[in-house]
Amino acid sequence: MSRLGFKQMKSVILDDSSSKKFIWATIIGLAFSLAVIICTIGLMDGFERTLKNSLKQSSGDFLVTSRNGYFQFLPEQISLLKKNLHIHMSAVIKSEGFLSGRDGSHGVVVMGVNSQFGKVTDLELGELRENEVVIGHALAQKLDLSLGDNIQLALISGKDKLPHLINFVVKKVINHGVYDKDLRFLYIDEKKLRDHFNLRPFVYNLIVIKDLNSQGLIRAKMRVKQAFAAEKGDFVVKEFWEEFVSLISSVKSEKMSIVSILQIIVIVSIFNVAAFIFYIWEKKGKTLFLLRALGFKFAGIRKFWRTIVLEMWIKSCFISLVFVYIFNLVLTKTDIFLLPGDVYVLSRFSLKPDVWQVSFIFILSLIWMLLLSHFSLRKLKQKTLISGLREDYT
Repeated sequence: MSRLGFKQMKSVILDDSSSKKFIWATIIGLAFSLAVIICTIGLMDGFERTLKNSLKQSSGDFLVTSRNGYFQFLPEQISLLKKNLHIHMSAVIKSEGFLSGRDGSHGVVVMGVNSQFGKVTDLELGELRENEVVIGHALAQKLDLSLGDNIQLALISGKDKLPHLINFVVKKVINHGVYDKDLRFLYIDEKKLRDHFNLRPFVYNLIVIKDLNSQGLIRAKMRVKQAFAAEKGDFVVKEFWEEFVSLISSVKSEKMSIVSILQIIVIVSIFNVAAFIFYIWEKKGKTLFLLRALGFKFAGIRKFWRTIVLEMWIKSCFISLVFVYIFNLVLTKTDIFLLPGDVYVLSRFSLKPDVWQVSFIFILSLIWMLLLSHFSLRKLKQKTLISGLREDYT
């Protein structure tokens, strides 16, 4: 009897439908709790990754400015840095103005770019003529603009007190992936903006860089900073996401707080495991004490329950991942959870949980399950065999 196998033991203890329903309800409840935590951290990680990816696609890896404002950067300098640092680089003239369309006007960031800008970013601007402009999708929607529409851009230059109105034709509408940029950024030919501000040749106020090495952005940033430190201009090198650094930092700090609070949900679900053990003990107490009376040791019962708990945990983890997958499909493929981009920066999120964080959540839940089942079994062990048989057979 002491050699009773796990399958035989399971068939004896969990042979009725009520026990099977109870154990599946416990598994699904725990799986749902785990899925809630994974979805929460997945949303926060997905927000950070999606935001960074979108910013990188529209800004490159690094933004270089000068504390002196405008600076001169000759083609020879650009070619030398490209060769030495193994990077793509594009010098830009950045300004601000007001764009007028059919449905009002809106403040915009004007980017005077050249043909090299497309190599640094993933924005497909094409070759811009002097009278052509590329705008974001959100800006086009707000001002009711479409391809081929005539618009006016108001710019102030130098000592002029009144803005100059410049006419453009909408060549293309693009999507930045970040609502703030989609609503404010537009792109025109660099020469047009240079002539308007009466700038000397090769004078800019921004350089965008894309690193072509595979050593990571931290090392790349150090190399770029060292290279620009040798140039005249008092340059400042920033990573593409640093303009949203406060938002990203707050998301990271809130993530740990929320995950800690949501562990309560898991603990409540794990109490169901302890309840299940007591339920089986009360329902199958006669059978268990009879097995012990016939020579089956309590250590064997403890091993059986630990195996049951481990099996429940594995099934809960698997089902929770199914829940997460279904929720991610709903999140990315439907408009049920579509958010206003002007409030949340990104209008659509996706779940991108970190593998190590998910593993930590699973392992922590297993530890809770084993601890509670251990204390439950310890309490039941205190009941002697004689008292158990007396209760069940009297």
